[in-house]
Amino acid sequence: MKSPDPLDPTRLTLKDARIGRPADSMYRHELLLTVDFLYEVWCAEDGQDVLWEQANALTCLREALRRGGTDGFEL
Repeated sequence: MKSPDPLDPTRLTLKDARIGRPADSMYRHELLLTVDFLYEVWCAEDGQDVLWEQANALTCLREALRRGGTDGFEL
């Protein structure tokens, strides 16, 4: 665990980013952005509170996007 704070942006790691076009021709002028982040969970055990970890991961990502990045990477 990198930090005891579940919303610490250093828990996020950018794993992959892809760009393409949607398959639906209705959106042929749009771009499809796919970004994969890895969130380091508090408790990496089978008994972890999965919903709590998922909520924290989404909140952490939202806050990092709102701030414009983290110490490890810029968005």
